Amino acid sequence: MSARWQFWIDRGGTFTDCIGIEPSTGALRVAKVLSSDGAPLEGIRTLLGLTAAEPIPPCDLRMGTTLATNALLERRGAKTVLVITRGFGDLLTLGDQTRPDLFALEIEKPAPLCAAVIETSARCAPDGSVLHEPDLVSLRGVLAGLKAQGFTSAAVVVMHDHAHGRLEQPIVRLLEELDFGHVSASHEVSSEVG
Repeated sequence: MSARWQFWIDRGGTFTDCIGIEPSTGALRVAKVLSSDGAPLEGIRTLLGLTAAEPIPPCDLRMGTTLATNALLERRGAKTVLVITRGFGDLLTLGDQTRPDLFALEIEKPAPLCAAVIETSARCAPDGSVLHEPDLVSLRGVLAGLKAQGFTSAAVVVMHDHAHGRLEQPIVRLLEELDFGHVSASHEVSSEVG
């Protein structure tokens, strides 16, 4: 039996479900609160009988959410731009050619998650050496225009730069300077091929 409260929380789009195990008795308690950014704390306070002003004691917490999954399924996430090495702008549309129905005459594919694709000259060789630097001046102009159109999120993929990020990092800094709220780069997400 743990000496501290244990909590498991699932934050959904409408409700946040909270389960707690009382350390002294092992009794299971549950609470359901309306989802908000503060819902997990509200749920814990409800289970412990605490007011909003009282501190939460040390506890063990496991938390999951379906918010991101729902946003992907419903296509209502942030307006996102993909910055990718020139010549690979159709990569998300082409994919890996996996088809659930191999002989279908009309293939229905979901639209890519990004709303715009910008190709850049940045490229590394397979050994990671730099072949072409990104043209940050022209990228700044294009990305500033997209920011003015409501784009707030960006993904950066430079061919063969996944291991080091030498060419992706200046592009990420440029996006951050332009106040893109969320920027993901391939070398940060997965620093290996595939």
